[in-house]
Amino acid sequence: MRASLLVSIACAACRFEPGGLAAGGTDGGADATLGSGSEGRRLDGPNATADAPKMDAPIVVGELTLAHANQPDTTLDFTTDGTLDWAHWTSIGGPGRGVEYDHKVSGAAVNDVTTVRTGAVIQIFNVTINEAWTDGTPTLATTTNTGIGTVTGGLQFTIAADSASTRTLKFYVGIKNATSRLDVALSDNSATAVNDTTFTATSSAVHGVYTITYRAASTGQHVTVTWSCTSNSSSTNSYVMALGETLQ
Repeated sequence: MRASLLVSIACAACRFEPGGLAAGGTDGGADATLGSGSEGRRLDGPNATADAPKMDAPIVVGELTLAHANQPDTTLDFTTDGTLDWAHWTSIGGPGRGVEYDHKVSGAAVNDVTTVRTGAVIQIFNVTINEAWTDGTPTLATTTNTGIGTVTGGLQFTIAADSASTRTLKFYVGIKNATSRLDVALSDNSATAVNDTTFTATSSAVHGVYTITYRAASTGQHVTVTWSCTSNSSSTNSYVMALGETLQ
């Protein structure tokens, strides 16, 4: 009888809960959870959703490269080569009288030229390279051997740029009795600006082509191209010249 009584007294002080866990307690040191099933969240551990490492968005960088080559005497087909756009400039009526800007009818990427620093725009005649097109405005179709130049200043234009595609611009130039510098930069500075100072000429005119490959890191950007005369050996027979450009 005494043994049975002790067991009854001891058991009377016990509190039993379904599942063998006291409410709010733990079983053998295991962490308790809120809720039930697989959706329970640890009370004292990291939240798998809130505390997960956050991944930074990938950094988008632009692209800008520059290459130079001599351009042989030939006929440049702006319509065929300028699948996206092209441009050609001619001086109207002599120095300081304005520039005629011919470009692709359906193109809107290459903008008109402006002058930088001092020096008027001059027209260059009888170039040994021809430029031809059949899809232009205001001149629909022609073959010409003219360009524009400057003796002491520079020529500058811009081309539309975005992050959707890499584009290639070919800029046809000439030089005589002078040294030159070409500068190219993206408006969003997403790629390092590039330049070239190696193109020079003495008494005879030399022609060349710059190939510019570019892509911006965002939409609504542009590339600025500046073609400058850095020195000349003749005030009347020196120049840097722009023949035109094509964009693909």
